Amino acid sequence: MSNQNFIKVVNRVIKDKTFQYKGPLLVGSSIEVTIDFKLKIAGDLTLYYIGEPKNHISLDVTVVNIEPKLFGGLIKTIENSQYEIAKDMYLLKIKIEDYVSSVLKVFGFQDPPVLTSIRYMKN
Repeated sequence: MSNQNFIKVVNRVIKDKTFQYKGPLLVGSSIEVTIDFKLKIAGDLTLYYIGEPKNHISLDVTVVNIEPKLFGGLIKTIENSQYEIAKDMYLLKIKIEDYVSSVLKVFGFQDPPVLTSIRYMKN
């Protein structure tokens, strides 16, 4: 588990940073997107796997730009629904979690990140 004060410090460090994902948005799609996003660590999260508790880091992602733009509406339809993120955007979810995991390791986080919230901030 992570210290809440440490999470606040990390959030201050990354709050003005824009991260980028380039790749497919949907499983089985050959259409590639470029997504610029901001990241906030929401806190610790305990998920259960086969009855065993596992610690994770909860992530809030704000998409600030997406190319091609028409996919912004798709992001808008799944906002703040972890079920919809996992179901409709599984590939995006795991790609962002993998990328963010490498970023968080720089700060010493060992628990895996979980994308729990995504929203689209239209330019």
